[in-house]
Amino acid sequence: MKMKFRVLCCALALFSSGAFAQSAQTNDRLFPLSESSSVNPTMWRSGTSARGSTAGIGTVQLSQTFEVVPVDRLSLRAGLDFTSIASGRTFTPTAQAKYQLLRQDVSAVNLSAGLRYKMEGFVSTASEVEAFFATGRSFGPVVLLINLVGGAGSENGELDIDVEGHAGLGFRFNDFAMVGFNARVNVLVGEAAEEASIFGGRTYELLAGAVGAFTWGPLELSLLAGVHAPKATQLTGWLGLATLGVNF
Repeated sequence: MKMKFRVLCCALALFSSGAFAQSAQTNDRLFPLSESSSVNPTMWRSGTSARGSTAGIGTVQLSQTFEVVPVDRLSLRAGLDFTSIASGRTFTPTAQAKYQLLRQDVSAVNLSAGLRYKMEGFVSTASEVEAFFATGRSFGPVVLLINLVGGAGSENGELDIDVEGHAGLGFRFNDFAMVGFNARVNVLVGEAAEEASIFGGRTYELLAGAVGAFTWGPLELSLLAGVHAPKATQLTGWLGLATLGVNF
């Protein structure tokens, strides 16, 4: 039994020193609210997340994604979100394509651009298409990430628009542990913002919190604890989020 455990540890160590030698370029995958500024260093990746919020009637969301890198710098992702609230449950398929334009080892920063499809958008229950840019850089043990996102959907012939901003700041103690802060704000634009303000609600949604992340070989675990301020209300609650990534 001890021999098998030693063999497993050696295999993980070798795996880490090979494909994961690029981890300095992709540390911002550990921010659970945001999109990484680089493409995954391995060909396949599975991501599982669970999120809970006490704001309002309370929300629980479970997500599963699968990602593939068919060619250098290009990643394709498919996923499914399950959301449960007091008024019902929904399943929302998602799809994404991302291309890495710049790499830190060549151009000082990582920069990626992509398109994302959601069957249910942020503003309405209709589908939405988002375009995003993600840029990041590691300064020694310090990791910085910024996302800019624009989304558009249509329901009943009306165009619904929202914009997002993400920020992540982390400090890596070593190759296995990181602490930091991650925040995301979604802002309503146009008629949706006017309707929310008329009824005294926010014209934005905020999710933010402290992050603790751990990596071991192909496994990446991120935990976030913070606050959630949903749109169109004045309610605020606690937010908890856990994500597990497996790279292979």
